[in-house]
Amino acid sequence: MHRVLAIVAGALRTFFRERGVDSIAMLKIDVEGAEYSVIEGARETIIRDRPTLIFEHTAGGADHFGVTPGKLHDLVVEELGMRIYDITGEGPYDRARFESVFEDPLWVFVARP
Repeated sequence: MHRVLAIVAGALRTFFRERGVDSIAMLKIDVEGAEYSVIEGARETIIRDRPTLIFEHTAGGADHFGVTPGKLHDLVVEELGMRIYDITGEGPYDRARFESVFEDPLWVFVARP
């Protein structure tokens, strides 16, 4: 049996504004490999509010979207000015280290301003 689900996609700022949310402190992103697109799309919100980001990034999901660990690291660290840690608190991860764990089973990260 198959189900058809309607997924509404849009800008986070619109989503928050429609619900009366003025700012965010934390954003959990679980989009099966599309993390780069969500973070890029939320650029203005992230720059304005400086929330902590919790996101996954691993081989398999990200590969489907053509996103390398280096590309995601550059966006989060270089462009948005955040630091990346793994979920156990190790870090901050520089680009080489973030790339080196891409194939590892550790794939949940935290980015903080």
